[in-house]
Amino acid sequence: MPLDTVLLKRILLNGIAVLIGVILVTSPGRTAVIDHFPLVEDAVGRAVVIIPDDSWPIATYAAEELIEHVALRTGVSLPLINESDLLEDSKDQVYRIFIGSTRHAQWAGIDVSGLKPEEAVIRISKTDLFIAGEDGPGDPLDGGHAWSGTLWGVYDFLDRELGVRWLWPGELGTFVPRSNNLVVPSGERIVERRFQWQRVRQTTNRGRWQNNPLIGFTEEGLKSYIEAENIFLRRHGMSFSRKPSFGHSFGGWWPQYGEEHPEWFQKVDGVRGPTPGQNENRVSMCVTSLSLHNKIIEDWIKELENSDKTPALRLAEADGRAHCECERCLAWDGPQVTEEELANMTRSMQRSYTRPRNASDRYARFWKLMHERAEKIAPDVVTTAYVYLNYFVEPSDHITFSSNVHLDYVPWTGYWFPRRIQEQEWLKEQWMGWQKTGASVSYRPNYFHDGYIMPHVFARQFAEKFQFVEQNGAVGTDFDALKGHWGTQGTTLYLLMRLHNRPEARVDDLLREYYNAFGEAADMVNAYFDYWEAHITRNRHNFDVGQAELGASRLRAYAKFAHQFFPPEVFSEAEAILDDARSAVKEHPDSEYARRVEFLQLGLDHARKAAVLGALFADKYSSREQREAAYRNLVDFRRKTEGWFYSNLVDAAYIETSSWNNEPGFIGK
Repeated sequence: MPLDTVLLKRILLNGIAVLIGVILVTSPGRTAVIDHFPLVEDAVGRAVVIIPDDSWPIATYAAEELIEHVALRTGVSLPLINESDLLEDSKDQVYRIFIGSTRHAQWAGIDVSGLKPEEAVIRISKTDLFIAGEDGPGDPLDGGHAWSGTLWGVYDFLDRELGVRWLWPGELGTFVPRSNNLVVPSGERIVERRFQWQRVRQTTNRGRWQNNPLIGFTEEGLKSYIEAENIFLRRHGMSFSRKPSFGHSFGGWWPQYGEEHPEWFQKVDGVRGPTPGQNENRVSMCVTSLSLHNKIIEDWIKELENSDKTPALRLAEADGRAHCECERCLAWDGPQVTEEELANMTRSMQRSYTRPRNASDRYARFWKLMHERAEKIAPDVVTTAYVYLNYFVEPSDHITFSSNVHLDYVPWTGYWFPRRIQEQEWLKEQWMGWQKTGASVSYRPNYFHDGYIMPHVFARQFAEKFQFVEQNGAVGTDFDALKGHWGTQGTTLYLLMRLHNRPEARVDDLLREYYNAFGEAADMVNAYFDYWEAHITRNRHNFDVGQAELGASRLRAYAKFAHQFFPPEVFSEAEAILDDARSAVKEHPDSEYARRVEFLQLGLDHARKAAVLGALFADKYSSREQREAAYRNLVDFRRKTEGWFYSNLVDAAYIETSSWNNEPGFIGK
């Protein structure tokens, strides 16, 4: 049943149920025509949860997640049994919840093999509730897990029927409305996946932690945070097992092949190979070289011969711009932008056309030619590449692809949020231009690297772009990266997660879900995040200029200039709003609402301490003693509060080391 039809049906059912209640009171003896399935009534469990005897771990985990959240809502823990135990003695087990592909589901006509990958069926009758999808082996918390259909069905049920909201990792970030009763209406729906894959990359690798052990998490804190984040991401449906193999394909080719085959590589000022100062592992290719084409196909055929399935033909450039200016490559390029057109563009837009030139047509022709060669050998081959840097602008109208050409759309080169309206609209045009080629285009932006631990909030403008690409053909997502500063960037990160599964929802409705988890303080929390979003939007130009003047990267060295845009007075205004939020929940200081307000306060205090330290590093008149005292103040704060998960301290430490490692008084290592 289509999703919109299901929602309409639920609204009608709820309305009819109220009407029936009136009829039953005024007309004894009338029979209700709508069945309801009780999980819990008057704080008493009425149902048993049943899994297949040979259940995959994913189905068992899904059942445990259902039981956990029902208990959070009602205080009742439903029993979990194997299906064979039910068959032996079922006389007292009137209300039954079947999780996974049980025999009872099959007897009821639920055939999960007929579903699309990772879809699920939810069927609710008077006595039975079925949640089943196609599952497979593996760790249930692994985002690369091949099949997780039943788990997505359970999460959809928890979302729609229980009103569960996962705000951030950890127990405090889980909001479940409380009730002594949990009774759901009968019905059936298919839980569909909006994307073939959806991913938000984590930044909690131990390598980063080991490089910064003094200023990030403790080892135990890191372990706890990673576990909580893994659970959180799965609850938001993150799964990327179906994404074809991508990656920068030619990194390191110059040191390996440059001496023997210089013709494969960029030609700049008449010379093949790296330019002065260029990283030799990021030398771009001469994509019109026939011998390069032959080498790529030869390597791919070797993979094909040694693989059980057709490997992807990976054609993404090394992580850098296209530089080759040989005659053949220039001849493959499309029309170049004029000086007059450039004059009407923002700096970021200009950089997409220049440095050194627009090479979109060149690369599009390369991808198309190579795919067609490989397709003759293996008709099911998938070709992958990045739309990136100076081959990011939409190609000429005549270029078309097979849908087996998969392109990751990577808006970069300064398109941080917030953006000028001109940039936002232009980026939409580029998306549509690549969509028109017929390729399968997925959304793989880098801009969540921005913001450090500061309240750099851009929720609404991000959501507008996300909804646009979802409505216009995105086959998947792959966000680089989840920095995880939940206590300061909560609304932006909540929309990042929530929109993957509810992209059709009104943004204000999704934000209201977040605010409502703060109880009586909801309106103040709304005002708090609106304050920060307005501050960031007003200072958009200043962010660009400030980081440029310092030569500081927003990607890696945001901490170096954060104090300029988050001075003490802006923290004071935000503090006043949180004071109002605390006052709203002060009658119940130990409630979950009060603790969530405290969570935001910790995020604010954390950002303020870091801004103070950054200002001292920037002040040439500050003393080493002052810097070390502020540094110790920040680290001590983290040690005392790391278990709240208001910030991913691995990423915080990484950015700080990149920003301050050469500053006097910094002892991060």
